[in-house]
Order: sequence, then C-alpha cells, then structure tokens
Amino acid sequence: MSNRRLLLVLLLVTLFPSRIQGRNFSSGRPTITVENARNISLIQTFEVDVQWHRTIAFSPDGSLLAINGLNPDIELWDTATWDSRGTLKGLTDQPYYMVFSPDGTKLLVNGSYGCSYNIATGDPTVILWDLSTQEEIRRWEHLKTCGLSSYHSYGNRTYITAFSPDNQLVALVQNDGLHLYDLSNPSYDLYIPPIESGIMNSVAPHVEFSPDNQLIAYQRYGESGVGLWNVATGDLIGSFRDFYHPSFNRNGDLLLMSGGNGDFTILNIPTGEMHCSSHITVGGGHSVTSWSPDDNMFTIFDSLWDIENCTEVATIGSLPSFSPDGNLIAAIPTIGDNSFAIWNTQSGDKVIEIPVSGFAHNLVDLQFSPDGTMIATTDIYGETKIYAVP
Repeated sequence: MSNRRLLLVLLLVTLFPSRIQGRNFSSGRPTITVENARNISLIQTFEVDVQWHRTIAFSPDGSLLAINGLNPDIELWDTATWDSRGTLKGLTDQPYYMVFSPDGTKLLVNGSYGCSYNIATGDPTVILWDLSTQEEIRRWEHLKTCGLSSYHSYGNRTYITAFSPDNQLVALVQNDGLHLYDLSNPSYDLYIPPIESGIMNSVAPHVEFSPDNQLIAYQRYGESGVGLWNVATGDLIGSFRDFYHPSFNRNGDLLLMSGGNGDFTILNIPTGEMHCSSHITVGGGHSVTSWSPDDNMFTIFDSLWDIENCTEVATIGSLPSFSPDGNLIAAIPTIGDNSFAIWNTQSGDKVIEIPVSGFAHNLVDLQFSPDGTMIATTDIYGETKIYAVP
C-alpha cells in the first residue's frame, strides 16, 4: 500500500469509524414496472425561443418543475395541475444550471454555459432564491468561474454549485478553487484550494457533498484531479490525480470517478482501497457519473454497470436518469438525438424508445421526476416536454 493510500485509510478510519453499516433505504419508494414504461405518453409541452438549450429541474418532492423561460427568467410550474407558480427574475443572461435545496425551499441558479456572464458587467453571477417569497436571498457577483480551458456540457449536469445535505452550506467552484458559504452567516467563506492535477480540456467542473455532510469532493474546470475534503475543517483527506466528475453513492461509502480515455475507479471511502476500476471503450457518451437509488448500479460514460461484480450491464447513452426504485433508467442513446429510451436495469434490455417530434429538436437533458411518474425532456431549441409514466 502506498504511503498516500495508507494516510488516506488512517484519516478516514479515524474520522468516520462507523461509516460502513447496513444500508437503509426508504421502503416507500414507488415501484415502476416495465409495463409502466411501455405505456409512457406525452402530457405537456412548453415552447420558448431560447438559444441552444433549456435548463430543467424538479423539486425534491416533485411538486415543482423549474425551467428557464424567456431569457433569462426562471418559470415555476405545479406538476399536479401545470399551473404557473411564478417567475423568478434577476439574472441578465440565460440560466445554465439550477439546483433545489434538499428541503425544497430554495433554488440556486447560475447563468450561461457555466460562466454566468453578466451582460452589463462581464462578471459571473449566481443567485439564491427563497421559493416561498420568490425573492433573492443572496447574490454572488464578480465570481471567477470560467476555468482554465473551455468546455461544453449538456443539460443540467454541470455541477458548479451544490447544497449541503443539511441545507446550510452552498459550494461554488471558482477558478482559484472551491468556496463554501454558510447561508446563516454572510461573512463565512471557507476556501478549499485545488489539488495538483493534470489538464483535461473540455472537462466541466464538479462538486458534491457526501450524504452525511462530512465530506466534499470537487474538481475544477478543464482539470483532471479530484480532492476529497473535510467539510467542517477544510482539511484534505485524499487526492486523486487524473480523475474527474466525482460522485458519492447514496450510502456515502463509495466514490465514483471518471478518468481519461475511458478509465474509471471507485474508492471505498472507509478503507481507502479501490473497490474496483476498469476501462470502457468510450462510445461518445459524456462522462456523467451517477448511482441508482439502491446503490446497486452506477453509470459512467455511456454505460450502465453492476456494482457487485463491477461488470457492464448495457450501453445506454448519455445523460442517464434512474427511476426512483432503480428498476429503470432513461437516457439519450446518442448525444444530440431527437429521441430517448428506457432500459430495464436488471436485464439491460431496452424497453422502449420514444421519438421527440420537431425539426432537429436534439435532446440535451432528461430527468425522471422524484416519484417516477413523469419524465421531462428538453432540447436545444427551447422545447420542454413532459411524459407520464402511468
């Protein structure tokens, strides 16, 4: 074992001695069957003339859908009635990334293509809204967030910002590193520097908190190097050069990371050992890393994998989204396609492929609703469609 890995093991065991326990998942998660998927139907369409793409996000309870409407406003829609629940104004450019707070009471938005350039000042802007009053809580301006190299990301998957699971902290990736802001203390700004890393052109930034709120992993724009840090102290726990797009599983004991040329690895956090690592012949999918709700499956590049044996189950495509029970996964077979498909995660079989009508309406994002009863898609010409999964 290398000295670096031994140090990582000692630090993690000391800080988190009881981190591996029996996995406890919600028993109330709805079951979505293959037959449900086969009977999917279009129920709602939103059309707005925007350039390149529209951003979408479901609230954690699924009661709201946030989409960017006429640039640069954010429209809120009631998913039960499809009545408007208001419009958030304040950005001067097209919103690019939106994330609800875990309790669903706030919405954090940054602007165009990750850089969030303010048209008037040329400076990036990030805004936090209170959804009960639809007023700004806080605004971050003059941020340096455009990174070391240009990159392009599809859909709502460029994780420049994140909420802590306890709703108290906001993380913002900037050029100089990561900044953590305490929403109850305007003067709090914990700076976490970047680690030594390689250069990886076109790699989008990524930041994630662990589910227990104790760790945070991030990597900057255009770089391949993930740092794992203690949230409370800002101390470095471990560093992983030549990897990017870190993703914690729901239990918080595993960390999935992409590597260059189709490599990936999964770190067992309590032991500091690698759970598994492998290589994929990349078929053009973006390296979105994600976990199924039961932690039994994960996605990397354009593939679905089983965690138990670290084996590939199916090639599914880009921008995957699991149903809440993990039985199904939706994805865009080829990035830019004007169709999406749904797969059975157990068998790896494609259940159905749904074409999206319209001239050159290439899809750039899709998401299952938190209750699994809907799938939302959005394309580069500003059309968002809602499909019911009965």
